[in-house]
Amino acid sequence: MVQKMQLLRWYAVTHHAGIETDRSCATEAKMKLIDLLLSWRRRRQDRELLRGMTDRELCDLGIGRGEIPALLQEGRPLSRRGACAA
Repeated sequence: MVQKMQLLRWYAVTHHAGIETDRSCATEAKMKLIDLLLSWRRRRQDRELLRGMTDRELCDLGIGRGEIPALLQEGRPLSRRGACAA
């Protein structure tokens, strides 16, 4: 969600009527947009991979199914406790 808001802000700033951007600023903005899109795509692929795993496979990795969203959210700390009992 944060990336969507950043993308919308970038679009609003760079395409607002009357605001001109120079080439270097526009290039930098495009590179940031590409980075955001690639990051979003990578997290989406990772989410699908983790969702497709069995509970046992997730347990082998030391995570629970409920921790998947936290794993994929940038800057959010993960719990230190064990995800599954052996």
